[in-house]
Amino acid sequence: MELFKRFFSTDGFMPHGMCYEWKPGIIWLNVVSDGLITLAYYSIPLTLIYFVQKRRDLKFSWIYICFAMFIVACGTTHAMEIWNIWHPVYWLSGSIKALTAAISVMTAVQLVYLVPTALKLPSPESLEEKNRILSALTRELAASQARLQSVLAAATETAIVACDPDGLITVFNSGAERLLGYTAEEVVGKHTPAIFHLKSEMEQRGRELTEELGRPVEGFAVFGTKAKAPDGKPEERLWTYVRKDGSHVLVQLTVSAARDANGNIIGSVGISKDYTAVKQYNDQLQEAKERAELADRAKSDFLATMSHEIRTPMNGVIGMTELLLDTPLDAEQRNLAETIRSSGESLLRLINDILDFSKIEAGEMPLEELDFDLRALVEATAKMMAIQAQAKGIALVSSVAPELPTGLRGDPGRVRQVLMNLLGNAIKFTKNGEVAVRVTVEAQEETNVLVRLEVKDTGPGISRETQARLFKPFVQADSSTSRKYGGTGLGLAICKRLAESMNGGIGVESTPGHGSTFWVTLKFSRPAGTTFFARFGSTQSLTAPADPTPHRPERVLLAEDNVVNQQVALGNLRKLGYQADIATSGFEVLEATARQSYDIILMDCQMPELDGYHVTREIRQREGKSRHTYIIAMTAHAMVGDREKCLAAGMDDYLSKPLNRGELRAALRRGAPGPVTPLNADAVRRLATGDDGELAGLVDLFAASAPASIATMKRALADSKTADLSMAAHTLKGSCSNFGASALAEICSKIEQAADAGRLEGTGDLVASAEDELSRLIEALEGHLRSEHPS
Repeated sequence: MELFKRFFSTDGFMPHGMCYEWKPGIIWLNVVSDGLITLAYYSIPLTLIYFVQKRRDLKFSWIYICFAMFIVACGTTHAMEIWNIWHPVYWLSGSIKALTAAISVMTAVQLVYLVPTALKLPSPESLEEKNRILSALTRELAASQARLQSVLAAATETAIVACDPDGLITVFNSGAERLLGYTAEEVVGKHTPAIFHLKSEMEQRGRELTEELGRPVEGFAVFGTKAKAPDGKPEERLWTYVRKDGSHVLVQLTVSAARDANGNIIGSVGISKDYTAVKQYNDQLQEAKERAELADRAKSDFLATMSHEIRTPMNGVIGMTELLLDTPLDAEQRNLAETIRSSGESLLRLINDILDFSKIEAGEMPLEELDFDLRALVEATAKMMAIQAQAKGIALVSSVAPELPTGLRGDPGRVRQVLMNLLGNAIKFTKNGEVAVRVTVEAQEETNVLVRLEVKDTGPGISRETQARLFKPFVQADSSTSRKYGGTGLGLAICKRLAESMNGGIGVESTPGHGSTFWVTLKFSRPAGTTFFARFGSTQSLTAPADPTPHRPERVLLAEDNVVNQQVALGNLRKLGYQADIATSGFEVLEATARQSYDIILMDCQMPELDGYHVTREIRQREGKSRHTYIIAMTAHAMVGDREKCLAAGMDDYLSKPLNRGELRAALRRGAPGPVTPLNADAVRRLATGDDGELAGLVDLFAASAPASIATMKRALADSKTADLSMAAHTLKGSCSNFGASALAEICSKIEQAADAGRLEGTGDLVASAEDELSRLIEALEGHLRSEHPS
């Protein structure tokens, strides 16, 4: 109190300046005023400093500090005014004022510098509008979050788990709780998804990704590593989840990378569903598929067995009947024998139709790709069917459009089957009048030709209602016809499937009482390897010319264990002028061939102790390259792949039972021994067309280009490229056939068939034989030029 009194006492007061005139009231007025101003000045900076401390996010916080310093300096100046009233210390007062002035100038400069920036600040109205928009966005965001939460909560059948960049779970929806047994509180912010994954699966996936990406991947990184790549897509795969109770569940997990607006990864999202039911369904589907395939194989095996078992006695019935018809018979006996043969052939056609239809239904009716002459095929088929037409007293005529290309590529056997079926039906249902075959070209392209075949008859015609169901299996125009004419109703259904498989179609145009016209369209490709004929504009067939008349085989061995089949085969051989030895088992065949050499072996494929396939392989191994016995398969197996199986075993030809004498004669001719020239001189002469220079050029071109095909075959064989091997063999076959080189063409055909079937074993020997035969052909061609064109 004493200090206070002394400080504020007027005793000893030394007035200065205008203070000489001050009275105590004036003095105290200044003291109180300056004191209040000082107190106010000191409270303001304290408030500013407190504000700045709380709002460090403000852009211009430093200006507040400047203001605080300025105000503190001003307050100190006013405090000095009070002090100077009683104790004037002018140097201190001046220093404080100088400091205040400096702070004031600095603050003023900062304010001037800040003015342009401050002018850019939004107006209160603008801030209010932005605050309003921000509030609306905040409400919308809150609503979106609420909707998202409701969606997550409603997705009870789908587990949704989100993680931050470190793998820590941030979202765990009700579906995840239901699937895994954990609550969100137990895992969110506490665990990574590894808690419910099998460690072994994670390690396996880590090894896979490490090998694929070339860098170590382990732990949580195995989930969505590929999805987090810059161009990554959601990664989907099967995982095994481990529930809280320790049980396992198979899930389909899709992991996606979560990114912000700038594309930066802010985490990952995994969506999974219980895959157990799908897995069970797929397993059941696979099991059903396997059962169906097993049933299909059983069906095929059954058909193969039935085909073999039926064809074996049919061989005896038809074969013996044919032999019987070759003996002297009276009219009644001949009629009975003809009836037996006709009935046997009808039964055989029935068996063939059922087998063909079953093959088509099973998708086991592959089409061949062969070069053939459609004109010759149509004419030959018409001539063959003309016998039936003449027997009924009706005419059979055929016409082929002149613009039809001579050479086409396709399956001539199936084309003949379709045409014979249509012709057979037309003849069967026509009482009088005629049956006409007409072939035209519907469209031609550079590589393809669309051909239309029509068979028109003067039969009873077919109603529109019947036409709609005519091409369905087991359907005939009139159910009563099955009793009158026989048949299964499969013929047209088979024709329809074959036509569709050849990129064509089939149909009928008919009016009851005015006959019918059945038509079929077939698409063929233009054959490769026809360069020589194209240059000369030849209309000759592209198939190889007939071989020179072969020598008759002197030594024939018949390998057959069935006594009836032996008698049928021997009887047919005798009718053709051949004698044969008999072997009744595979071992007997090997013993017979060890004792002497045979020109031809007729080999039954199913024999006791050792079947024909093993016997053939053993013979080929014994012969090596020193000789080659022509082996003809003679079997009751007629299913898809049986022919290929015989050729793969090393056989040269194939005959199915029941034996047909014409087919047997052709097979024996193909296997006849003797000097077979590498070329056909008549075919070469036809190429000349009066221009020796052109022929020499063709021979030179062939001699220069053909060895490249052999080289291609060797490379393809070494690299196991069956497609290249087949193409090279086909090309050489086409070019050498122009010179009538039937031996080389036959070797190339075998190479092509083996390559198409994917069989490379033993093909190397065929390629070597082709190379030797090509050398002989080129030498023969050059000799032909020297002998016939000595200039």
